[in-house]
Amino acid sequence: MRRMPLMLTVVIFIACSSVHSQEFGEENTRLSDFRSIGVGGAVHQFEPAANNSLPDSLRIHFSAIAGIVEYRDLNTHIAFSYTPYTINGTTQAALSLSAESAYDIPLSQSRESQRFFFPIMISTNFLKASGSSRFTKDFNIGSVGIGAGVKYRYIGDSFGVQVYGVGSILVSSQGFSAETGTSTSAMAEASVLLPGIIGEGMIVGYRFESQSWTLSNAIYDYRRQFHGPFIGIFF
Repeated sequence: MRRMPLMLTVVIFIACSSVHSQEFGEENTRLSDFRSIGVGGAVHQFEPAANNSLPDSLRIHFSAIAGIVEYRDLNTHIAFSYTPYTINGTTQAALSLSAESAYDIPLSQSRESQRFFFPIMISTNFLKASGSSRFTKDFNIGSVGIGAGVKYRYIGDSFGVQVYGVGSILVSSQGFSAETGTSTSAMAEASVLLPGIIGEGMIVGYRFESQSWTLSNAIYDYRRQFHGPFIGIFF
């Protein structure tokens, strides 16, 4: 992780901004003030892009189930995932850390009817995936970028619902090396907020992510999809 200071700086900034915006000395009385810690599972598919220049025997590719631990509030998401997989008869793992924070611009002037928003999102992620031999170039890439999309949100007294989609462009690099470039991502999520079910309440939902990398060295050109359900408990 020490090779990705910019990515870690953004993660810390997002985390601190989220914590600062919460009033820990008061009981949560509104769904819009929720914080949650949760877990999830996802199908994690990772494969070389069409222009990846590595020979087939050295490419990393897998489709496996990932375990996820995450923190959430209304506009912040921080997640760590671990994906064990088998490639060419060897057991390897992919590790991922991601964080995102959105600023929602309402599309209605009336506060009472604000259901649709234009989110501006800062996001960062780091993904490490190992190959099957010492000759394989491990994927070890961090990215930082910005995106925008559309969001629908309803927060009532007895439940809340949020659905959004965001597309982003990110600057990507392998540490301080010359292997730099860009990546593009798309994410979509639907969630329901349920107060009082367990403790102060819970959030349940489903998330989809897709990301493609294009770096100066084409051996790091990969793409992935990541999708599955999640559940979190308010605190």
